[in-house]
Amino acid sequence: PLWVWDVFILFYHSRVILMGPIKRPDHIPEEEWVDPLPMWKRVMAMVRFACLVLFQVLLALRLDGYIAAPWSIVFIPMYLWDVIALRRKIMLMRIVIVNHEELELAIGKKIGESTAAER
Repeated sequence: PLWVWDVFILFYHSRVILMGPIKRPDHIPEEEWVDPLPMWKRVMAMVRFACLVLFQVLLALRLDGYIAAPWSIVFIPMYLWDVIALRRKIMLMRIVIVNHEELELAIGKKIGESTAAER
């Protein structure tokens, strides 16, 4: 059944949140370290999955006749999931992609002329 998978995945999301921030490896300087999985991303992943689980529960209850809520109420978790996904897509849409020539213009010299440290 689907609920068994839901329990395992919710348990996984809770464990990822409870493990806390990722420790900086010794070979990476403090000023260069960026947590690859910040807490807000972990929480948002769990919220998105919880929306899907809540939708499944409400849908099953509505189809079985245990609740008489209108379909618009049943689909609210799915609408929320869509809004969160749309927010992620808008954030990705704002990324600026530069080509080789634009990068060379920005740094003021050819890529081949730069040192290994600058690359």
